[in-house]
Formats: sequence, C-alpha cells, structure tokens
Amino acid sequence: MIAGCSQNGKDIAALNIFREMQSVGVKPNSVTIPCLLPACGNIAALIHGKAAHGFALRTGITTDVHVGSALVDMYAKCGRIHLSRLCFDSIPNKNSSLLECNHGRLCNACQGGLIEEGWHFFNSMYKDHGIEAKMEHYSCIVNLLGRAGKLEEAYAMIKQMPFEPHACVWGALLSSCRLHNNIRLGEIAARNLFELEPNNLGNYILLSNIYASKAMWDEVDAVRDVMRSRGMKKNPGCSWIEIKNRVHMLFAGDKSNPQMIEIIEKLDKLNLELKKAGYLPNTSLVMQDVDEQDKEQILCGHSEKLAVAFGLLNTPPGSPLQIIKNLRICGDCHLVIKFISGFEGREIYVRDTNRYHHFKDGVCSCGDYW
Repeated sequence: MIAGCSQNGKDIAALNIFREMQSVGVKPNSVTIPCLLPACGNIAALIHGKAAHGFALRTGITTDVHVGSALVDMYAKCGRIHLSRLCFDSIPNKNSSLLECNHGRLCNACQGGLIEEGWHFFNSMYKDHGIEAKMEHYSCIVNLLGRAGKLEEAYAMIKQMPFEPHACVWGALLSSCRLHNNIRLGEIAARNLFELEPNNLGNYILLSNIYASKAMWDEVDAVRDVMRSRGMKKNPGCSWIEIKNRVHMLFAGDKSNPQMIEIIEKLDKLNLELKKAGYLPNTSLVMQDVDEQDKEQILCGHSEKLAVAFGLLNTPPGSPLQIIKNLRICGDCHLVIKFISGFEGREIYVRDTNRYHHFKDGVCSCGDYW
C-alpha cells in the first residue's frame, strides 16, 4: 500500500499509512523502509526520512543494498547531498545503480553552462574511450548550446545527427527557445514534438509561453484551443514544505491557508526591502494579458514564494527551509528567494522539476543557470 501510494503521487497518503501501521503495532522491515523513503524524498519530508533512517540504524538494516540505495536517493532529493554521500559510502556491496561517468559529467557541464567542458566530454567519449554518442548525449549538447543562447548551433547539431532525433532532443531545443524567447526555432521544435508526443502537455505550454512573452495573444489562444480540444489542462503551481512533522501544500493564488493574511503581509514587507535594493518584479514572466499591477499580484502569489513565507513564519530564525515545486521555478521567484536567503539569514533548498537550488547568503548553487 505504501509503495502503491508513493508510485502514484499519493506521497502524503503513504506517510499516513506508515503512521497507521506503527500505531497498530506492525513493525517495519527491510522491505517497508525502501517503500517509504521514496515518498519522503518526493515531497522533501526530511524529518520523516530521518526518522525512517533512525529506525533502520536501530534495527541494523542500513547495510541492505535496497535500504541503502533508498536512503541515498531520499537525502539527495531533499538537497542533503553530503548525507546522501555518507549513506552511499556506507553501503558495503554497491550494485549497478552507479552513474555512467562521462554521461554524468556531460550533464553537469550542461547544467553549469560550461560549453568548452561539455564539448570536451562529448568528443572524448569516442576519441578516448571508443563510446558512440547516444541520443541522450546529443540531447545534452543541444541543451548546453541552447541554454547558452547558441540556438542556431543547437539546431544545426540536430540536423547533423546520425539518427532521427527523439523527443528529448527537440524538447531540449524548445526549452532553450522558451528561455531566449525564440519564436522561429521554437515553432520548429514544437511541430516535431507535437508529432512525436501529441499528448505531452508541457510542449504546448512551452510554445504558449514563448508566444505570450512576445504578447502574441492570438497565437496563445490558438495553442490553448488545441489543448482544450485534446482534453489537456495545465496543473496549477504547487509547493510542499515540511514543518513540525507535517507536510503543507500551497497552491499558486490559493487563499485557503489559514495563515494567508500573515503570509501576504510577510511577502509585502520583503518586497519593500527588495525594492529598496533595486528590485523590480519581472512581469514579463506572467503569461496572461493583464495590466502591470495585476501581473505583480500574480507573481506574488506563486506557490514557492508562499511556501517560503509560510516557512519563515513557522520555523525558528536561522533554521533551513526545504521546498518542493511541481513546476520549474520562475526567474522572479529565484531572484526573490536569493534575496530572502541573505536578508533573513536562511538556507533555503528548493527542488523544482529541473534541478536543485540551494540558496544561501543571497546566492544560489545553480549560479543563476537552470
């Protein structure tokens, strides 16, 4: 039951079933813990994950490779990479879950925007190791070039590939076109993706956002009409934060949280401090045809901002905050959370659908490249 809930997006239900199991006196074992830990990692329920780790230590099952691997994954998903590494090092008999060295390094170079290093690893695969580049390696290079603004080079790379590009390659180009608001190449990438993945909602949203960034509202409406005709609906932004052994969900624009008045007041005070430091809300990130004041209100209601403010109100000064976001963090929220980490003296961990962000002293671990 715990595994079934975790694997189908019912992570809080998985934690509740585990609590019920303990309340009736059923003791967990080396099967239960690896089923529970993914749920903890999915919603960054670090306290629950640590409690499960403690149980595993007391019962001597941390040497089990399945328990150890689940601990490694849980701590990594919660942004505690050093704890993840400690668990990894403690596994006596490691299995084939180790990453491919070159593929991992190529992906890291891609995330960091290190073009020369990325090309070095890509070229060395065959030259130094005799490894033929696969689809995922080409995808990394397209992503690397595209995020650096070299969109034409990325497109040329796709056309020169020795096999037909899959959705991961066109998706890398489309994401980069969204980042740089390139309509021509974005449309090319989207057309290919619509053929390869006709029911992938994310591709339609990316193209719609490119049009919206240029105020092409008729084109935005046309894309949304296609989405509606296919029965697609964009999921609202949602963030999870664990406080006092309880996981809280906050939705973008949602007013149902009993502390919402305090949350908005806290964000308003932080915005005043931000504006004193020269901050201007990036309203170009709002994909709706409304006036500037409404766009600022929409930005203020993003779920990750609400979660951070909720965390500030309900945790001791100086304690870290751990947040999970179901979408990619927007540039405005990223800038605001950087400021908050320095102004409030907090370490803030945010895991979005793209990567981990560790905010500390006004700086993010991603180097503003994500």
